[in-house]
Amino acid sequence: MDFVKLRMHKSPKNRETLPVDPKKTAWMITLLYGTLGLLWVFFSDWVLKTLITNPEHLAFANMIKGWVYVLVTSLLLFVLISYAFSQASKYEQCRQESYEELRHIHGQLELSEQRLRQQLEDNKEYQERLHYLAYFDVLTTLPNRLSLQRDLEAALEQKEALALFFVDLDNFKDVNDFRSHEAGDRLLQLVANRLLDILHERGTVYRFGGDEFIVIVPCHSEQEAQKLAKEIVISFREPFEYAKGLVHLTPSIGIAHTHNEQWTSADLIRFADLAMHDSKKRGGNCYTVYHRQLSEGTMNRVIIEQELRHAMEQNKLTLFYQPEVVLPYEKISGFEALLRWEPQEAISGNVEQVIAVAEYTGLIIPMGEWILREACTFLKQVHELGYTHTCISVNVSIAQFSRFNFPQRVQKILAEVGLDPAFLRLEITESVLMESYDLIDQQIEALRAIGVKMALDDFGKGYSSLSYLKVLPLDTLKIDKSFIDHIPENSKDSFLTSQIIAIGKNLDLQVVAEGVETIDQLEYLRKHNCDRFQGYYYSPPIPAAKALALLKESNPLT
Repeated sequence: MDFVKLRMHKSPKNRETLPVDPKKTAWMITLLYGTLGLLWVFFSDWVLKTLITNPEHLAFANMIKGWVYVLVTSLLLFVLISYAFSQASKYEQCRQESYEELRHIHGQLELSEQRLRQQLEDNKEYQERLHYLAYFDVLTTLPNRLSLQRDLEAALEQKEALALFFVDLDNFKDVNDFRSHEAGDRLLQLVANRLLDILHERGTVYRFGGDEFIVIVPCHSEQEAQKLAKEIVISFREPFEYAKGLVHLTPSIGIAHTHNEQWTSADLIRFADLAMHDSKKRGGNCYTVYHRQLSEGTMNRVIIEQELRHAMEQNKLTLFYQPEVVLPYEKISGFEALLRWEPQEAISGNVEQVIAVAEYTGLIIPMGEWILREACTFLKQVHELGYTHTCISVNVSIAQFSRFNFPQRVQKILAEVGLDPAFLRLEITESVLMESYDLIDQQIEALRAIGVKMALDDFGKGYSSLSYLKVLPLDTLKIDKSFIDHIPENSKDSFLTSQIIAIGKNLDLQVVAEGVETIDQLEYLRKHNCDRFQGYYYSPPIPAAKALALLKESNPLT
């Protein structure tokens, strides 16, 4: 803001006071003139009479005296009047200067007033812009998360019956990755417009963030909500058209209905989010209505995460070891390290769920390194007992393989333990291989370069691809338990198992059958020249001490 400073001339008197009072000056001139006149007449007459006795000379002197008086008084009047006028002129000049200065100040004030008004208008526009940015999404112009919170809380306070739809776009990341982020932004705008067209002012569409949208609709029943969800799913069958062509998108929708329950706005959003993720699990392009089991499963995952963190901090995780046995001699050739953890009674879930939670939370990285170090330490003890040809198998998740320095971490652990890499075998599942081949191919090559062996676990479980067996540097093929369970009585499983064994041996792979539980299964595998087996027929996973005792019993040193 501009400020105007009023500047005054320095003067001992107020500028508005006239320096010469006209009346006073007139009286002073008159008084002075009269006084001088009287003194002149009195003293001049006295002096002349004293000095001049001749009447003629005195008359002449009186005449001269009169002229002198006129001349002197004229000069005196001229001086006095000139002084008075000069003071008046100075006053007039000062007053003119003050007028000009006041006019200049007035101009500055007018300019400052204009600027102030402009600033007030700019501030108003700025406040309106800030309000828009706070409550609306710039890209789609839809109300944003803050608007959602405000509107949802207001509706809940009024106890309105409503349904909240959490809409997430399936595989939208592919659009950004393979087209461009600009294309992704344009598609988000098109999706927003389509959702608005579907609603026909029946509700409000919000952009929640990324490729997530939320729709709030006044709704008295779940049936109404499901009907609208179907409309949304069907509308997405029509591709989105923009400058670079057609794009097909599908939505995963989660629905939460108030049901007159005491839910907060955060509850509704969270429940709809849980239902949306359930739609994702079912393949997407569908909708799910929230039910309490979804929250129970999430709560169980949260508890698993908390307890898992506590178990890692308190060193309460343990490894069991299941023997891998050579056919036909039934001698132990190695062990597979398997995680065991005894959670609280409040937790429900198996080891697979624990691993899934660990992968989701990132705990799989430190936990995986701990498992690898413990397993290698156990095998080092086995070698020190004299069983120097025994190997150890450790399962590895995609999260571990995704780390660029995973081979270096494995090498460091082997060096710390003092174990030969040739006796470590890392196992990856078919699902990981099929989904992330491009990501893990180089990692496998790097691990093979340092001498670590690789195994393909759960082969045949549902993702089998023989092309990977041809190109990957594998050492071992492990047949999934689902094939072993029904041999030899099931002809199809028996045939497939025999063919998998034949394929593995023709590719110079060691073939290991998992889940062997009966003598008939074992005899079938022996008949078809399977190399090794694991299963409860020989031994379940057992603690380290029991594993060492079983090794000494089955493989006595000579």
